[in-house]
Amino acid sequence: MPASHATSTSRATRSRALTPRPAPLRSARLPPGELEEEEQEEALRLQQAANEELEEQFEAANRELAKYKLKKRKRTAIGPSAVTDVYKLALAAKKFTVTEEPWASEDFFAKDIHQEPDDESLRRLLMVLPDAFLDPKFTQGMQCQRSTTAHRIRYVVGATIFKCDPTDITQAKKRRSTPRWDQLLGLDPASKAYDPLPPVLYTDDSGAGTNEDAEAARLFRSSYITRIGHHARTLSCIFNGPSSITREGKVNTPRVCAKIWGVEELTPGAIAFAAIMVRWVLSPDDIFEPIGRLSGIHYHNDFLAYRDMITDALRKKKKPIHHVLYTHNKAVFPDMFTSLRSKKADDRLAAARKLYDDASEDEDYTYDG
Repeated sequence: MPASHATSTSRATRSRALTPRPAPLRSARLPPGELEEEEQEEALRLQQAANEELEEQFEAANRELAKYKLKKRKRTAIGPSAVTDVYKLALAAKKFTVTEEPWASEDFFAKDIHQEPDDESLRRLLMVLPDAFLDPKFTQGMQCQRSTTAHRIRYVVGATIFKCDPTDITQAKKRRSTPRWDQLLGLDPASKAYDPLPPVLYTDDSGAGTNEDAEAARLFRSSYITRIGHHARTLSCIFNGPSSITREGKVNTPRVCAKIWGVEELTPGAIAFAAIMVRWVLSPDDIFEPIGRLSGIHYHNDFLAYRDMITDALRKKKKPIHHVLYTHNKAVFPDMFTSLRSKKADDRLAAARKLYDDASEDEDYTYDG
């Protein structure tokens, strides 16, 4: 053996010998045999000290674990620390995209100007509003909301809504080769054109029927747009977030779009937006645009037709469309119906109170309460 190696080994041996070793933990059990009283007290004291030390270590480990879990679950705050005009404008743009119109144009209010030409205040207001729609922050907010909503519905909850393999919706190649999607979108095999009122918008996926009243009652009541029973659908995802579909039960969070925007009931534009969204999700188009690049579907024009159709029917008090709105609101905003029931109960109690107010009096009765 080389001398240098022997010297190194000897030094390592001496180093280990000189290194102090930690004292072994004392056993928690008393030693066998008879011990003197003092020895027993000393052993008990050492046992208690060891137990207390272990308990402190256990509590410290639990505190560290709790801190780690809290840090892991904490989400980054959404929105600016101070509400600015720019933030308000972007927020209004996102709400406008979903509830009124997904793509804004300069002549959006043109027809209103011609309807009331004598109202100078309205004329001035409507002359300014189109510029607001063309403001970069406003258009950016609209684009952001379109992109976010399209991504959520197709890539996050699409498979849940349509009960299919996720790749059947997320992969463009499979969307183009799935017969079920062609049927739901109303694709004509001969002309390769898509029906503007496809089966995916109707209650039972069968499309338009021969009875006009029955067709009106089923249009826009598709289970893919709203929910049947406990199965949430597209409208719920738009306003209450993907978790309203992917999680069981009611998800109570203040950060869903409905609460951020202050939306408590649906608009005709919201229903029309959901209608074109379910069509786009199944289409071969990769980008949500006014006109589909691959499908040729005129999403914007169809949206305008849907919205005007629903608005006109509501103004004319047509029963089928009011029932559609009631069904969707009950599915997406059930709390609004709870409030109605509470008001009815309050009216009932007020009527009972009035019965006592109108009852006869007797001066001989007293009450000290």
